[in-house]
Amino acid sequence: MIVPATRWHAFSNRAGEYGVTPTMALATCFSAVLARWGGLTRLLLNITLFDRQPLHPAVGAMLADFTNILLLDTACDGDTVSNLARKNQLTFTEDWEHRHWSGVELLRELKRQQRYPHGAPVVFTSNLGRSLYSSRAESPLGEPEWGISQTPQVWIDHLAFEHHGEVWLQWDSNDALFPPALVETLFDAYCQLINQLCDDESAWQKPFADMMPASQRAIRERVNATGAPIPEGLLHEGIFRIALQQPQALAVTDMRYQWNYHELTDYARRCAAG
Repeated sequence: MIVPATRWHAFSNRAGEYGVTPTMALATCFSAVLARWGGLTRLLLNITLFDRQPLHPAVGAMLADFTNILLLDTACDGDTVSNLARKNQLTFTEDWEHRHWSGVELLRELKRQQRYPHGAPVVFTSNLGRSLYSSRAESPLGEPEWGISQTPQVWIDHLAFEHHGEVWLQWDSNDALFPPALVETLFDAYCQLINQLCDDESAWQKPFADMMPASQRAIRERVNATGAPIPEGLLHEGIFRIALQQPQALAVTDMRYQWNYHELTDYARRCAAG
């Protein structure tokens, strides 16, 4: 999904009005979509950090992978979009103060306690604030056409980056882990949610709207279209009607006994008379 500069400006400004960074607003929406389909109210999000510590004057000139991870317990339901994003922003700020005990170490501890057998396979990566592809890279290489991130033990990785003033939102997923077309359905719901927050300022002040795609809603409506004329008469009258027509037909059976309709209705009458 590519968000044009004008629409992204509206999204960022509205997030800022509620004291939330655009990154955390996106992370809240991402978590909410996955949690809604998973029947959850909270989601453990694996957030990647560029954590280059100034431990030496030469660190700034080093070319290396300074990625660290932070595990964020995101609130996904039970409040307005803006309030959920604020809660997650506060949680992130608190967790950031303890980032030197990295998410990798935390995952090791959780695995040692056998509490999280799958780790934290849902990843959120944000490169907002600077263009991912510099002009020096584009000059010899040209415009980016396709890209993918692949990391062991990651199920879904959300990528957000800027390019020529636009914001690109991308999901990379291990599709073999999911039912066919599920990830596409989730991503469509996510894009719809982002568009709504770009266009409708009031959406920030409401709980997350219904995210069900129109195709799934149509299937549910068709399955639940069970309306039919209500029959006249009482429920038990059908039993007595069958007893008159087929008194010897089997009505009830278990491991030891069998009752035909004549015996069943006779017993019912005697119970009612008693």
